[in-house]
Amino acid sequence: MPGENLLLRTLSAPLLSLLKPRLRLQQLTTGMVLFAAGDKVSSIYFPQSGAVSLVTDLAGGQMIETAMVGHEGVIGGCAALDDRGALHRAIVQIGGSGFALDAETARQAARESDDFRRTIIRHEQLVLAQAQQSVSELTRKLRAAGKTVRFAI
Repeated sequence: MPGENLLLRTLSAPLLSLLKPRLRLQQLTTGMVLFAAGDKVSSIYFPQSGAVSLVTDLAGGQMIETAMVGHEGVIGGCAALDDRGALHRAIVQIGGSGFALDAETARQAARESDDFRRTIIRHEQLVLAQAQQSVSELTRKLRAAGKTVRFAI
């Protein structure tokens, strides 16, 4: 039932009734990569259970988790706003299930529904806030270890 994902639960009944036939129930198995950085995101995911890490690959093969999304959100939501490549890798950390929605349907919904577009934007802002918190904590730890830390965009 789509109501088990808290983000889907916030959508209006008419919008949800339009999306519901396109939502596909999908198992999210631990270790499953939903998409990688640079990939064109073909589906966005609304978890009902489990957790998905959004990670950034670093030089030397390391990676850093920048955010985690569970039943309260959406993975790949930016694909509803445009069709650029993903900025991070999405890896299922705790298996569960969720609903997949093809990205083209999500983009169409975002074009036609202010409600859907605003909901996706608000969620992506929360993901950005998580990433900023991760960077802040990493910076604090590195500086405490005597490392010089500088960032550039």
